[in-house]
Amino acid sequence: MPDESTSPDGRAGSDVRLLWNKGIAALCDRRIPDEFPDGRTYSSVPLLAGALSSPTLPDNLISNPQSYGDIRDHELVWVRISWLKSFIKQVLPLVNSKFVLVTGDSDSCAPSELRAQGRVLLDSPKISHWYTQNYDGSIVSQKISPIPIGIDFHMLSEKPIWGESICSPQQQEQLLQSISAELPPRRDRVLGVYVDFPWKQGFGLRHYRRFHPLVGARSRELRRAVARKLQGNENVFFQNDPLPRTEMWRTRGNYAFVLSPHGMGLDCHRTWEALALGHIVLVPSSSLDSLYAGLPVVPLNDWIEISSSNLKKWLSQFQENSGVHEKLTSSYWIARMRAARGGL
Repeated sequence: MPDESTSPDGRAGSDVRLLWNKGIAALCDRRIPDEFPDGRTYSSVPLLAGALSSPTLPDNLISNPQSYGDIRDHELVWVRISWLKSFIKQVLPLVNSKFVLVTGDSDSCAPSELRAQGRVLLDSPKISHWYTQNYDGSIVSQKISPIPIGIDFHMLSEKPIWGESICSPQQQEQLLQSISAELPPRRDRVLGVYVDFPWKQGFGLRHYRRFHPLVGARSRELRRAVARKLQGNENVFFQNDPLPRTEMWRTRGNYAFVLSPHGMGLDCHRTWEALALGHIVLVPSSSLDSLYAGLPVVPLNDWIEISSSNLKKWLSQFQENSGVHEKLTSSYWIARMRAARGGL
């Protein structure tokens, strides 16, 4: 059983500055499981319970629950969603404070796919607020808010995927930033929407099938349905074959817009990756819309809204990048959560 021990200086943060779900965990006061035992360096803890919430999940994953009995008022406590069942049984009864819960590292939509666990969390007087990835709005409450999924810097650090060799999160961030610096300004890019997902075979699909084949298959079919709807739209440019991720970043970087439908959950790493590369991102309108305030993101009710006149309008609307870079850091979202504690 891996050690989920706390880090006394969770605010030290990871060595990656850009928005990353693991980076948000690193900046929290407590982490379950703890993938930043020294407060900075990412060290993967196996999924064990998988990437999704399920009624069959074990409820005893936490080897030393007593170590969390001293959680203090207002602390940010990060919990992997597939470990929530264990957290509710093993840790929550030991806590005598009122803390902020942060959940993520899962494709499950919350709170609907958490079933009874979601209601337990919302009803608990010990949880002052709950921030979660893939918030689906199935329960409307002032006690729950969405947070972004961020960029995926962890999968490639664990195994080759996306046509790339293993690379540390820090190296991936540096590469993304160097490519971003080489790309033309948004106003000088092709006034079109780049779509990078309709190809039939590609990197990493087998990896996903091991964990949640039905969800993965459904997600791919939904994306292909989006692609079919956009066929013939002269403003949309399709990538027909898979490219290694870094090559795709460079190719896609010639276009002003990126299409980003839902990922395995509601949120998608592509959205945040594209923002870091200077794109305007078109997403389906959803319960996540509030995350995009102040960012060059256009939530759409229907993909048919993609037209030449609208692209020109959106490009003009998002000419300024003021405040965007700050919002694309993990520390920005942690600061928001810490600032909100006083009003909870």
